[in-house]
Amino acid sequence: GQHVFANERLLRMLGYTAAELRATGIKELVHPDEYDQVMQRFEDRMAGKDTPNVYESVFVTKDGQPVPVEVTAARTLWQGEPAGLLFLHDISERRRSEDQMRKLSRALEQTADAVVITDRDGVIEYVNPAFEGITGFSRDETIGRKPSLVKSDRQDQAFYQRLWEIILGGAAFSEVFINRRKDGRLYYEEKTITPLKDEAGPITHFVSTGKDVTDRVQTEERLQHMAQHDALTDLPNRVLLLDRLSQALARARWHERNVAVMFIDLDRCKTINDTLGHEIGDRLLQRLGERLGRCVREGDTIARFGGDEFVILLDDIATEADVGHIAQKLLDALLPPFQIDGHMLYVTGSIGI
Repeated sequence: GQHVFANERLLRMLGYTAAELRATGIKELVHPDEYDQVMQRFEDRMAGKDTPNVYESVFVTKDGQPVPVEVTAARTLWQGEPAGLLFLHDISERRRSEDQMRKLSRALEQTADAVVITDRDGVIEYVNPAFEGITGFSRDETIGRKPSLVKSDRQDQAFYQRLWEIILGGAAFSEVFINRRKDGRLYYEEKTITPLKDEAGPITHFVSTGKDVTDRVQTEERLQHMAQHDALTDLPNRVLLLDRLSQALARARWHERNVAVMFIDLDRCKTINDTLGHEIGDRLLQRLGERLGRCVREGDTIARFGGDEFVILLDDIATEADVGHIAQKLLDALLPPFQIDGHMLYVTGSIGI
């Protein structure tokens, strides 16, 4: 078990001089946790038993630092006597790379964000568990297919054309995607797609990371809706009406068309509130909004301006005669009584255009 020869590379690796190494045995060079296994293999090999020729172990330097090595062992003769010949390959860098890869793999597998890796043509090569959880598609259902697997068609072709132009140009693309789960439900995904390049520079893969932001988007949409709609009738309020009016006027100037605004002042609503109560009055206003809405075109706007006042925005009008026709239609819609809680309620109104 005594050392009789070591080359310069090993002496540098372990920090010994040749004389110092010859004064040591296997026990001084092998990590304590590995010593019994190494000695057993050494003894088996010297006895001619079948034992692995290549294995990994840990040696120690003169000052006690561990050095992971790949050992290639053989039986030989030294000056006519049986001897063991070891080639030690320092695998510290490989171990560090493997540890790094294991960390990266655990990070991908355990992150809460959905991760997808595709080749340059967009064919999926990897998805993590978070992707499976968010989309409902298993890994086996996904590998070999394209990310259009979750496409909802709620975003137009121009959106995806811009995406490919950016990532094929080597830049990252970030946007909120409207996707569809396996069960058909829509979800919003805040996603970044990043090109991966090889050492020479060409793009080889794309990695996509995304998080489900459906709850956040829906909350923002609800708040936006509440800010722009009347709480009682759910019709557009003054803020939204004025915004749509501004856009309609801009379009009318561009296309040389007309816009009409009709202000409807309803009679007897205050009397109904005073005699039957505000609950009946509120339900009347809701029914009024529904009935008026059936009298206009899909692109027009009916807004509650406040109290018993409604405003109708007619976009893209050809002639004034068309406006008069719609105004008469609205007044006629008020003629039938409203039946609410057994009360027959009659409402009339006047329209300014």
